[in-house]
Amino acid sequence: LDMGCGSGRTLELALMKGFEVIGIDNDPEMIELSLKKTDAYKEKARLIQKDFLSLDLNQNVIGTVTFLANTFSLILEKNNRIELLKNIYKWLKQNGNLLIIVKNNNIDPINFRKTEIQTEDGKLEFKISWDENFLKKIRHYSLNFLLNGKQVESNDFDTALLQRAEFEEE
Repeated sequence: LDMGCGSGRTLELALMKGFEVIGIDNDPEMIELSLKKTDAYKEKARLIQKDFLSLDLNQNVIGTVTFLANTFSLILEKNNRIELLKNIYKWLKQNGNLLIIVKNNNIDPINFRKTEIQTEDGKLEFKISWDENFLKKIRHYSLNFLLNGKQVESNDFDTALLQRAEFEEE
């Protein structure tokens, strides 16, 4: 279940790996884009144009729920986030998972890996750093792209992967 499926990029990748998917998005244009990407897999893809909070699914039927690309942060009201998490708890199978990725610029990661690629434009460096111990269940990542030593892009985000048993319904 991809909450805020957007253009369907993640749905398409999951379908190519053989998974059945449900994509939810409130934006009709995003659902249209998702339909185009999932068209070849109609029997394994279900798209729903709806607000997360009005979504009604059967209990114990979903294997994994994802909030990618900072989608969870778009739910501004704390009570709405809590209500949605309660619903997700009900929808997840007993061994189900919840993956949340949110942007975060406030943590200094402790692990580091760098890859360098020579391109026509010069040396492109890709640096990733992470902190695996931050709150035990949340990992912080920083991605930095440098071209000839000059930063061209930087992204920081946290991920939380929780099994259903690790969070309470209440």
